Amino acid sequence: MSEKDEWAGSMVDPLVIAAAKFKVEQARNGDYSPGLELVGDCALAIRDIVIRGNLPDAERQLYLKALIDSLEKILDGVEPARAMYL
Repeated sequence: MSEKDEWAGSMVDPLVIAAAKFKVEQARNGDYSPGLELVGDCALAIRDIVIRGNLPDAERQLYLKALIDSLEKILDGVEPARAMYL
């Protein structure tokens, strides 16, 4: 699936998506501050889904995918702080 198709119907600016991808990559490369921001962004996305009942936009989908990857690493035995890019 192309990136254009992946975000079809999204109201999020492509620059916002690019910035979110950059933040996730920085966190995965061991940069603490983006990792911490990523955790906060995931919390906001989950709160928006669970409390407000909203579907996540493309930006928050990226953050939630990163969270799922982190949780799967924890289940595989990776230290939680490392798996969460902290």
